[in-house]
Amino acid sequence: MNEAFSSNVPAVFPETDEIVVVCNTGLAQDLRHPIRIRKHKVSCGDVFWAIYEYFQKPISRDEVDVIKGRSEDDYRRLLEACYRRCSRAPGLADITRRQGVKRVDCLDDRTAWWGCGPLHLGLTSSSSHIV
Repeated sequence: MNEAFSSNVPAVFPETDEIVVVCNTGLAQDLRHPIRIRKHKVSCGDVFWAIYEYFQKPISRDEVDVIKGRSEDDYRRLLEACYRRCSRAPGLADITRRQGVKRVDCLDDRTAWWGCGPLHLGLTSSSSHIV
């Protein structure tokens, strides 16, 4: 396998010990907490794993309230996305449905990785990267 596709390669250059991932698509932009990866020499694999873990967690009541407060239509879209995700789990739809709404449902059907680039928002120290 080409080293560029290895999960062990540094996530950014120069290497860093902190990366903050901000998702600004769909309802996910309403999620209050960015994804923080703090580790000696953050790798691509660390970034992908952190994103996966973040979006597999159940959505919090506060996050639901923010989405619902913005519009009932957004809340309906969130529930519809959850239903679609659950129905795509062959043989596991009922089990998946019992797990409830997850953060990944905020992405709707926008689950393709488009890559990352630096953002300079002044939210972190100069030794960390926001992507």
